This record gives sequence, structure tokens and C-alpha cells, in this order.
Amino acid sequence: MFVVPEYILKHLGLLMGHAFNIFLVGVGVTMCINFLNEGDIPGLLFSIAFTLAIGAWTIHLIRAAIKREREKEQEN
Repeated sequence: MFVVPEYILKHLGLLMGHAFNIFLVGVGVTMCINFLNEGDIPGLLFSIAFTLAIGAWTIHLIRAAIKREREKEQEN
């Protein structure tokens, strides 16, 4: 049975977190463009707020994971 090293799993998880963030922000930007083309200002404002909130939240989660791993490495 093949065992994946912890280092690779850790960095693969960070890469997937960034990919997920890019995907969510891409969905939000697409929503913004669609609402802008339709002239729906409340929808546009919602999609801007949604995109900023989701993007900031996922970046916070990624940075918290990085910080937690650094603290673990310093303890050892």
C-alpha cells in the first residue's frame, strides 16, 4: 500500500483551498457580470457583498491552517 507523506498532503490541502477560493470568487464575479448586464442593482450589490465575504472567509481559513501548522512545527 502506498502511503502519501504528510508534507505532500499538507501542501495539497493548501493548494485545494486556494483552488476552491478561486472557484468561489469566479462564481461571484460571474454573478456580478450577469446582474450588471441585467441592470439589477440590488442583485449586483448582493453579489459584490457575497463575493467579498466568501473570498475573505476562505482566505481566513487557509491562513488559519497555515498558522496552526507553523505553531505545531515550532512546538516540535
